[in-house]
Amino acid sequence: MENRALRVGHKWDNSIAYIVDGEGYIFENNRNAQNFYEMISPFGLHENYNTMAGKTDSVILVFDLPQNISEPYLKVRGNILMGDIPDRARFRKMKIKLFK
Repeated sequence: MENRALRVGHKWDNSIAYIVDGEGYIFENNRNAQNFYEMISPFGLHENYNTMAGKTDSVILVFDLPQNISEPYLKVRGNILMGDIPDRARFRKMKIKLFK
């Protein structure tokens, strides 16, 4: 999470991103697997985050996907902030192709 704001913090949580496949199925972060990963390889997991203006935060998300998934894309969700108005909240339309 990169907060490009000049003054305002950005609040978010572990549901910030999800995966959608070519058929429209949605896969959420697997919190049990994420907690397990935090135990074996700590990365600073929190329930909620507040990325201050001009700062960057990160998290590791864990998804349980079927072997035969087709056209998986990572998408993000969140609230529209003032800085999102000029680009019409483009982040809501963004899709990051993961693999074939």
